[in-house]
Formats: sequence, structure tokens, C-alpha cells
Amino acid sequence: MKGPFTRWRKTILNRFSDREDIGIDEVYRRYFMQDNLPKEVLECLRLIEIEYELPAGLIRPADRLEKLFKPVETKNPLLWLFYRSPEEDSESEINYELGKRMRRHGTVESWSHITKFG
Repeated sequence: MKGPFTRWRKTILNRFSDREDIGIDEVYRRYFMQDNLPKEVLECLRLIEIEYELPAGLIRPADRLEKLFKPVETKNPLLWLFYRSPEEDSESEINYELGKRMRRHGTVESWSHITKFG
């Protein structure tokens, strides 16, 4: 993919430039395995990887989703329109998929204080 979407994705990737990509399996081993969480927790990371073309090995449990959802800044009105499309699509898809999984696992009420993910 070339053009404005490439610049948008590079900007998102640059938000994690201070990190080493340790790979998705290492993320699980370091941050989730000691709590005996099933490997299914990686589904969320894979979803982010697909939607943002961001290696899951850059993501850490303490990260806030706003690091991804924060709009990419531009002063060019045309680029602003191009950037809003993937931002909204990706955020909507993540909200939808997380909501679907929470309903499937019966955990929606645990997250009722959050307005998204419905």
C-alpha cells in the first residue's frame, strides 16, 4: 500500500519506536503466562496487528488503546480525510471484535464502565 495510508501506518508505528519487537510469543511468555492466562489473550494482539499492520511484539499490557486510536495529525485537509477513514475503520473493528468476544465469554458486565466495546 502506498500513498497517504503508508504515511498513516508509519506514524502509528513511530508511536512504538522506543521498543523492541519481541514477537507475539514472547509477549505472552513475559506478560501473560505467569498469570496462567490462556493463549487466547493473543487474539486481541493479532487483531491489532491486522488492523494497524503493527507487529504485536511491540505492544505491552500497560499500553492504552488511545496510543493506537489517537488521530494522526496533519495540516493537509485532504490527508485528514484519508487518515480518518483507516482510523475509524480500525477502531470500529477492534471495538466490534472485543465486544463480540466479551459477549461470548460473558464478561461484558465486567467492562460496563467503558462505553465502547458494546
